[in-house]
Amino acid sequence: MQERNNLAESVVSARFAITKFRTGYDLNEVDDFLDTVVRQLREEPHVDAIVNTISAATFRQTKWRDGYTIEQVDGFLAELAGTLRARQDPDPGYSI
Repeated sequence: MQERNNLAESVVSARFAITKFRTGYDLNEVDDFLDTVVRQLREEPHVDAIVNTISAATFRQTKWRDGYTIEQVDGFLAELAGTLRARQDPDPGYSI
């Protein structure tokens, strides 16, 4: 469980570069999504449910408003999902 708390803290402390006048992800959508992931890391017993949430994430893109750098957000989420998958037991009821 401590490992999941550490992952939750890494999500809370994640920071992404801000874009302006070029395409980025909507700030509020990404922030709200990351809040959901943190909640799942702290409460969801099944790792596969969290990985599915991360894998299904989509965000509106902005161009004329501030946004998060797409590559940084996508890279962070891919790394997080990979970390969870690597620690996932073949038993679907397993949780870290």
